[in-house]
Amino acid sequence: MINRILKRTPQGFLLIINLLALVLLIFQRPELQKKTLTYFGLFIVGLYISNLILKKLSSGDNYILLMVQLLISLGVIMIYRINPEMGMKQIIFSGIGMFFFFVTYYIMKLIKNWQNYIWLYVVLSIVLFIMTLVFGQRIGGAKNWISLGPVNFQPSEIIKILYVFFIASFYVNRERIKVNLMSFGNGIFEKLKNKLEHKLKEKPKFIKKIFLNRFEDKLITIFFMIIGYSFIVFLFMQRELGIAMLFFLVFNSIVYVYEPNRKIILINIIGAVLMLVIGYYLFSHVKVRMDIWLDPWADINGKGYQIVQSLFAIASGGFFGTGLGVGNPDYVPEVHTDFIFVAIAEEMGIFAAMAIILLFMTIIYRGIKISLNQKDKFLKIVALGITTTIGFQTFIILGGVINMIPLTGITLPFVSYGGSSLVSNFISLAILQFASEEIDSEEVEVDGKKQGQKA
Repeated sequence: MINRILKRTPQGFLLIINLLALVLLIFQRPELQKKTLTYFGLFIVGLYISNLILKKLSSGDNYILLMVQLLISLGVIMIYRINPEMGMKQIIFSGIGMFFFFVTYYIMKLIKNWQNYIWLYVVLSIVLFIMTLVFGQRIGGAKNWISLGPVNFQPSEIIKILYVFFIASFYVNRERIKVNLMSFGNGIFEKLKNKLEHKLKEKPKFIKKIFLNRFEDKLITIFFMIIGYSFIVFLFMQRELGIAMLFFLVFNSIVYVYEPNRKIILINIIGAVLMLVIGYYLFSHVKVRMDIWLDPWADINGKGYQIVQSLFAIASGGFFGTGLGVGNPDYVPEVHTDFIFVAIAEEMGIFAAMAIILLFMTIIYRGIKISLNQKDKFLKIVALGITTTIGFQTFIILGGVINMIPLTGITLPFVSYGGSSLVSNFISLAILQFASEEIDSEEVEVDGKKQGQKA
């Protein structure tokens, strides 16, 4: 039985890594209680069983979940080493996330025609934005948390998914929306013509030709841009500029691939420059982060303390790290959330940090492959949106902690401490899992016979 469990499979490899990590923690902390060991045991068994269940349920790409679980394992180990109480909570968050993974996967299979609910995605997002502005709590300069009793969550984590669904729904239903907009425009024009007919006589036809028919394609693009940018404006109002940048990058990635009007790309670039300038002069904490990025050593014991300690920690780890429990990651403020990558680099070394980057790169590669192979346009765009969300979020936070780009307050997916971010990432992963198996079969001719083949 043990040989079967530990045989050379990815699941067995993940199980061995977690068991070795648990043994190491026992040596580091001999005072571990039975409750802690029980939680870790359930965590390890849960990861193994969830892979077996997914293998039975899904014919899609089952390796993405394995790579994500390896990232979660590294995160749990490091968070527990920094703060045992947070480590225990992260195990619970991981279990909740896995539960929502399977629930979301089942819902995606159960409900059809997700592309038809475009207005539902917009309305739900606006409601969540308004709730955040009215009831939200301001943390670190941004008003982005809502408290419901003992539960705290970030609505923006849910809106990330709704945003991708909105963009995908728009491009699937572009022509139908254009017809509806033109019908609405014609109705307004007819009312205007009736009021002005005695003055303009034949001119209304000319006006209609110039201002309505000529700009038919541009009207639908303007409509899309207004709604798409309204999400980013709401985030600006919350001062959640890190997530706003993430939304902007995801929006433009999908627009670059699917928007027929190429001038929109240039408009978006100009919009990015304007948002950067406005954010710099409008929000004091953005100006501080820009100054720190340009010269963190100017105020090493003040504003630049966090990023400087981050660089020191990475440097002190070397290639192989100081060893789990031997480093000083607690010198870096917010190390369990924004700077968890730094803690891993210090105690597990540059090689472990490179392994994390390679894992994310592989997840992104497989996500793009799913998008390319998918025949359903809605799922194709959703897969691209989710993949770019994970990819850009990873780049933004990793680039920030090594001072390659200005630091923003977002988390490293699946690794950083946090409940709402981890659950929303699992929901996104379930949608990507569903997209990976919903690939149409193409008939190919083999030896004169037509056989089904996966695209």
